[in-house]
Amino acid sequence: MTSLNLLIVLMVSTAVGALTGLALGGLVDNLYLALIAGILATTIAGIVRDTLITHIGPEPELEGMPQLKKSQLMIIYSAVAIDRKLPLQVTAYAVIASLAGSMSAVQIAAQSELTSSVLVGTLAGLFSGILMAMLLLTYDLPRPKLSLRLPEAERELLRSIFTGLDDSQIARLLVAGRFNDIAKGTTLAEENKPLDTLFFICAGNVNVTVAGRKVARLEKGNFVGEIAFLTEKPATATVVADENVRALVFERDELNQFFRHEAEVAGLIYQLLGRELANKLKVTNIRISEAPS
Repeated sequence: MTSLNLLIVLMVSTAVGALTGLALGGLVDNLYLALIAGILATTIAGIVRDTLITHIGPEPELEGMPQLKKSQLMIIYSAVAIDRKLPLQVTAYAVIASLAGSMSAVQIAAQSELTSSVLVGTLAGLFSGILMAMLLLTYDLPRPKLSLRLPEAERELLRSIFTGLDDSQIARLLVAGRFNDIAKGTTLAEENKPLDTLFFICAGNVNVTVAGRKVARLEKGNFVGEIAFLTEKPATATVVADENVRALVFERDELNQFFRHEAEVAGLIYQLLGRELANKLKVTNIRISEAPS
């Protein structure tokens, strides 16, 4: 992305400088022409750069993530919005630096006895663009700001459940899974059968039965299959969608591969699964104690 930043700045700055020279040729002397061209070049280059970069999408690699597949990138594109706009401070510095580029252009034009206003404007734009590019290379730009671009209900649910993860971490977690719309009556897990899938319910409810007896009804914010995921044993209960359900679905192998590169996220997810399991065991024990003997 750095090379694209520099290319945009240099091309736009040079073009703006040339157009300024063409427009103002003969109206002002070369000094003022160069100053105007340099300031316009860096200002417009910054605006164009922000506009183009913002619409390109997230980096193929996000903060140390391994190279992603095209299908995974599409998940990122649809799930996260990214803001890479230059801070106003950087743009201001670039405009100030353009003064030096403009003066250099005037001096070179004078020493070379160049009188073409278009050439003076082009040099001013080019030199100002080079200084702006150098500034982008050396300035410690903040990390791009990422935010989840999901339906509000799902976005707020994920943020509330995955407390401790920022939007970029949640977005990367989505790469390891997929959103599924599950029809009413669909079996998510079957008792004593292998289960390699972990479900996180985002909308709807499911019924949980053990040995044919209903033991729980889970709603949004609950996991399904966490015992099988943690123990790598068959499912301990049968879970059936009581209505249409929307769930974030993870396959064991893909999630484990993701965890190898995301230790912090993995630690939080295991804490959530452990807490979920403890709550379910607590509820089950209460029901057993309250059941008639």
